Amino acid sequence: MKYLLIALGVLILAEPATAAPKWDLNGDGKMTRDEFAQMISSRTVELTDTNKDGRISLAEWTARPVAQKAKAAGRPEMRFDTLDSNKDGFVVAADFAGSLEKRFDRLDANKDGSLSKEERQAARKVTKAN
Repeated sequence: MKYLLIALGVLILAEPATAAPKWDLNGDGKMTRDEFAQMISSRTVELTDTNKDGRISLAEWTARPVAQKAKAAGRPEMRFDTLDSNKDGFVVAADFAGSLEKRFDRLDANKDGSLSKEERQAARKVTKAN
């Protein structure tokens, strides 16, 4: 029993103090293109899909707080229409793929194919400033 407790103690100490963030699917501390796309698209659908049917309608899209700037400019549908790749009147997580790849490429300052903690922090600063 004593050795079992010692072994468990060693295992507990060997575990990282905090678990990897949900987006870090491979646990390497860097955000890959796929992890980035999955995190952003699923989070956007989760927050915007008010009736929880797995897709975003134009009404749900334009009701988002960030859509208010577009409404003031008289064009709340523009981004929605761009994202709705199959023109069925709904946006689903997969519809974000193309635009998220472009965003990822802009954020990946050193072009190594992943976003480091520093690159993610820099992106947050830019987002907060706008």
